Parts: sequence; structure tokens; C-alpha cells
Amino acid sequence: AGTACLSLAMAGCGRDQPATTSGSTPGSAVTAPASAVTAPATGTTSLQADSSTPALTRGQQDFVAKAAGDNGFQIAMARLALQKSQTSAVRELAQRITTDHTRMNNELARIATRHSTTHESTPVPVKRSEQLQNDLGRLDGDAFDRAFAGAMVNDHHDAIELFSKEADQGENDDLRAFARKELPALQTHLAMAQALNKQPLPDAGKQDKNR
Repeated sequence: AGTACLSLAMAGCGRDQPATTSGSTPGSAVTAPASAVTAPATGTTSLQADSSTPALTRGQQDFVAKAAGDNGFQIAMARLALQKSQTSAVRELAQRITTDHTRMNNELARIATRHSTTHESTPVPVKRSEQLQNDLGRLDGDAFDRAFAGAMVNDHHDAIELFSKEADQGENDDLRAFARKELPALQTHLAMAQALNKQPLPDAGKQDKNR
């Protein structure tokens, strides 16, 4: 069994940035090979797996790659919201997402150090996520806030489905416990985003008066 760790798309380096490896095409997907873990704000760090723990199966490695890629995407979107939005409820959600998904990726990195792998993970798509970020980057004010909230509703539905399946059916103790622990945070993010979508934004009138 190999001893190199899974390549994780960490904060700022997830689905939001294109990457290519053998067998992939630019702007379409990023393949996470068994090579290194990219830690938030620290560059790429190679972490050796603990040979005393079971290797990740292909399906388990795919979960790690998908979860890490989604974390990176949501962190990038939240950072954009913190840069562009002046609405307190949007900024609260963005800060919560940044904090929670950074924690999730740190935990995934720790889990990855404990397991070896001999498989390449399923490619994580990036093109659609890049386009969404570009589209939101051209918006301002209420239009941005609405689009950001809608994107977070859609993405958290997908994340909850992914984590719920791992929590219920996962066979790796570390990954199953991780998914179960983090599901409440994902559900909280979804509820906050849905609330933004269903009612007038608290600061919308204040923003209009200040323009």
C-alpha cells in the first residue's frame, strides 16, 4: 500500500481554482492525486500517512476529495461576501462559513495523515464554480446578497446530502465520525441562507438610503 496522502483542496484552493493533472483538461476538473495536503494559508505541505491505520478505499477517498473541494469553494464564496456585502446577516453567514469550513478542512487534513491510499480520487469539477464566483463578483448590494444566499442554499443542500450519506453508510470510523460531527454546522448554514432568501434583508433599506 502506498503511504502518500490524498491531495485536499483546502481553503482558497478548492473548487474555485482551476488545476490540471494527468488525464484532465484545463478549466474542467481537478484530479486529487495521492501526493500532498494543502493546508489553509500555509501553502502545500506533504504529510506522511500512518501505516498502522487502514488505507482509504476509493469511495472514502472520493468523499474526502469532494468534501474538501466543497469546503474550499464555500470558503472562497464567503470571503467574497465579506469583501462585497455590507449587510450584517450576510456577513454573519459568511464569517460562520469561513470559520466552520476551515475547521472541517483542518480535520480532513488530520484524518488524511492517518491513512494511506493507493487510489486516485474522482475529479472535482471547477468550471461551474468558477463561473458562479465570476458572476457574483460583478454584482453589488442587494443583488449580490440574494445571489450569494441562493448559492449557499444550493451548495449546502449538496453538502448535507454528501455528509449524510457518509454519516449513515461510511465504513471508516474517522470519516463517519467527522461527517456526523459536522452535519449540524452544515444544517445551520443552510437555515441561515434560507432565511436570507425568504425575507427582506435586515440592512437592505439602510443600504439604499446610504447610496
